[in-house]
Amino acid sequence: MGGVGGFLHITSISIIFEYITSVDQFQRIKTVTFIFIAVVEQTAPSKKRSSFAREMATTMDPEDYTVVPIPFLNATVSNVELMARVTVVFDAPLSFEKLHAAWITALQVRPIMQAQMKKCDAAPSGLAYHVLTPTGMAKYLERQNHVPEHLRDFYCLDESHRSIKSYCPGFGTNPKEPSKAQGGIFISQGPELPDQKQCTAFNAVENFQEMLDRGRPQTTIQITRFSDATMITFSVNHAFGDLVTIKSFLKAWEAALCGNIVQPYERLDADPFMGYEPGGEFAAQNAPDKSPAPPPGWQVYGMLDKARFLKRHLWDYYVKRPESTIEDRRIFIPNEFVEALEDRARYDLTFLQKRLDEQSGDKAKDSGSTTAKKEKKKKKKKKKDFYVSRSDVLYAWLLKHSHAHLAPEQPSTAVTISNGRFRPPAGPEMDPKSLAENDLLCGAMAIALPSLTAGKVMSLPLGELALHIRRGIKANTSPENIKKWLNFHFYHGLWKSPSGELAVPCQPNHFITGVTDWRAVRLGQVDFTPARLDGDNTATAVSVCAIDGHMVFNSSRRDFYICLGDVDGGVWILGFASKDQWQDPRSFGKYNTVLREPKSKL
Repeated sequence: MGGVGGFLHITSISIIFEYITSVDQFQRIKTVTFIFIAVVEQTAPSKKRSSFAREMATTMDPEDYTVVPIPFLNATVSNVELMARVTVVFDAPLSFEKLHAAWITALQVRPIMQAQMKKCDAAPSGLAYHVLTPTGMAKYLERQNHVPEHLRDFYCLDESHRSIKSYCPGFGTNPKEPSKAQGGIFISQGPELPDQKQCTAFNAVENFQEMLDRGRPQTTIQITRFSDATMITFSVNHAFGDLVTIKSFLKAWEAALCGNIVQPYERLDADPFMGYEPGGEFAAQNAPDKSPAPPPGWQVYGMLDKARFLKRHLWDYYVKRPESTIEDRRIFIPNEFVEALEDRARYDLTFLQKRLDEQSGDKAKDSGSTTAKKEKKKKKKKKKDFYVSRSDVLYAWLLKHSHAHLAPEQPSTAVTISNGRFRPPAGPEMDPKSLAENDLLCGAMAIALPSLTAGKVMSLPLGELALHIRRGIKANTSPENIKKWLNFHFYHGLWKSPSGELAVPCQPNHFITGVTDWRAVRLGQVDFTPARLDGDNTATAVSVCAIDGHMVFNSSRRDFYICLGDVDGGVWILGFASKDQWQDPRSFGKYNTVLREPKSKL
């Protein structure tokens, strides 16, 4: 399924709704309801806050930094406007001092990890990093010693008076916890929002404009230590890169902790997709001021489309599933259950293949050596054609659970992420160092899959639905379709010059589900054992016991799922759905649920 290491930047219908209700779009759309106007007023930035932010901004001397242009694909509106949090949970309390010292060692070699992002007319994308020089780094580190805690770019919070279970009940590290015991699938309630903010993003930036005004870097870090675990959270602007980038941060940090040499990044200014923008060498051959042909599943909404979309979405948002009912929960599927799902999918596909063979009359027998060889090749090709991966199966499982509440006739579109690092577009052959080996590239591309009705999603056998997903991704990420994707999105969505039109990966009346897969990045494969507290002589290595995430939206995160990773004997998944969906026995309600313990009122 999909690609690797991207946050799903057009994750659900709610994000499109947020885009429509932004101030710029409001000025263009003209016809709105009073609800529409209220949302615009709620999302408008506070002048008082902006004024305070400007007072906090610091200026740098020219010798303090080097300007590095940000690549085109990183600098799209959907990336620049998205702030995200990625949390890695270690199964032991770790030393703040050791972690901080190692991070500074890594940062001095790779200063772009916490570089500021700035508007830059000289950069083709309109944005650039101001990467600190050694002189600038020395000033920066000294300045960080004197700023308020909430403005520190590396912040430590000691919560060692309590267990991580009090934060998220599914993250317990005791051998008897659900994720450790040989139990079945379970669902954990997530942290309370104030606790999540306090423990993961106390020092984080809330939006791109705040980052610019305050002179904050594109990545801030918070470490929260519990009695039995340590959470490390990266709060990032998505234009910095994707999950592959965060993994490279962790590996540099690990190298410094272990006393190894941290290698600098190569070719900071590489932009493998330059030339696919309007007017570029590989731009679409469309008429001036006319949109390039969209990639499969995408379209540009007209006024009628926007009205139809808002009608359906506002009904869901305010009547059917009000925002107050939307909850984020963590799903844990043990490895043995994942393997059982894979076996079931393969079983389904053997029957599908047999049925198709009977329909095509393909009953040729091995009558001779030449025929036998042809049959052998044909069978080998068929086996490949009917292959589905673990990601495809997990995606199909999630779609079945997320569609259980819908009417059978409801049209539905699923959107996933494909990573451009591994899907080169039609055009020139690309240098691997600027593409697949580029840790600083944001390769996330939102891919719309062929639509189905909710009834079809529910009635298809698991294996057939997984195959539908796999074939849809393969078809929509061909070199020609990736070129279409780049041409289309660079025309409509470049932060420097957006078209002002609304490009959307679904029909206006469709239910849309967003799923992104972080598993292949393997965030859990890092060793932070050297950061153990002094005096902790435990012989076992420190390991990652959970992975978590959070997206900062002004609107809803409903119908959005992240396959977080394979850690701790199973797969962790983050989901956003209504309370009724979490309790629905046709859906997630059939599984054991772990709730937060009520807080004492004493």
